[in-house]
Amino acid sequence: FDYEFSFWGESWVPFFFMLSGFVNAFSFISKPPTAAPSIPSYLFKRIMGFYPLFFLSILLRLEAVDFFCPIHRTSLVFTVFLLHAFWGQYYCTWGDKCLEGWVCLDFVNVPSWFLSSLWPSLILVPVLHQRISKMRDISVVVSLFVCWVVVPGVLVTLVLDPDYWGVPDSFIKFHPIFKVHMFLSGMILAVAFVRVSEAYQISRNLESSPTPLVVQYGATFSLIGLLIVFLGTDPHGSMLTDKLPESRWLAITGGFGVMHGLLILSLSVGQDPVARIFSNPILVMCGNLAFPIYMLQDYSWTLANKLMDTTHNARMVLPIVLVVCSLIGHYWFEKP
Repeated sequence: FDYEFSFWGESWVPFFFMLSGFVNAFSFISKPPTAAPSIPSYLFKRIMGFYPLFFLSILLRLEAVDFFCPIHRTSLVFTVFLLHAFWGQYYCTWGDKCLEGWVCLDFVNVPSWFLSSLWPSLILVPVLHQRISKMRDISVVVSLFVCWVVVPGVLVTLVLDPDYWGVPDSFIKFHPIFKVHMFLSGMILAVAFVRVSEAYQISRNLESSPTPLVVQYGATFSLIGLLIVFLGTDPHGSMLTDKLPESRWLAITGGFGVMHGLLILSLSVGQDPVARIFSNPILVMCGNLAFPIYMLQDYSWTLANKLMDTTHNARMVLPIVLVVCSLIGHYWFEKP
């Protein structure tokens, strides 16, 4: 179960980058060209949306830094400037075990690697949104096929061929350059969503066909498909692939992009039953706390260990400590 849970979690990392591309691109496409912010203004607002809480998470972890150690000092500087995913965690296998002399620089706040991987892709939005919005329908389809099928297929081939790829596997897993295609696919998906919405409005005004079923119930279909992959994969193989590594690395590199894209498109339309479930106030609140929970999980675990005398007891109180820290982080640092 631990393995399957890990596999399920990894499959949603590309979804996050796709969703980020979708939301950021839609914020541009849905506005008149004259209302679009400048590139510096846009990047400043995006980064300031997450940096205060991120910086708090670094301050809370300073006790783990040995300022007399050059590697620790370097790690801290790289993390503060959101550069740790470029030279950090992907150099290592897991934990403190480094591979053939590669130096692990990402330990101040390991979960924050995704922020370091995200901000380079954010630059694509103000630069490319106009060009993407003018793409023909066939170009949209071909581009999504490349992002969701061709690129993951190439990456899986590389990562499974140790003679060809001379760096740790986690290089592909964490380095920002291998997240760009999913972010870009989210931007293209935003264009598809706008066009589907416009077509739906036209057909509704003409009292013709309703929203296509694949969009209306796409979230349900995609989640069922992902669950089949999740439940059908185990350490000995997969019901959908001949060998486990292929299915796992497809998940990591965005090979489930079709299902993830359909999920985003359907939830954006808002007619799927899953969308109604996600609109529940409790789940909305959980969504609001998702970022601070992710950012403060390392500190919360450290705090729980300080409060309790055994690791078992620390695990018992961790959910309470994490929720309290996340509420403070959300309302005092993230929301303002």
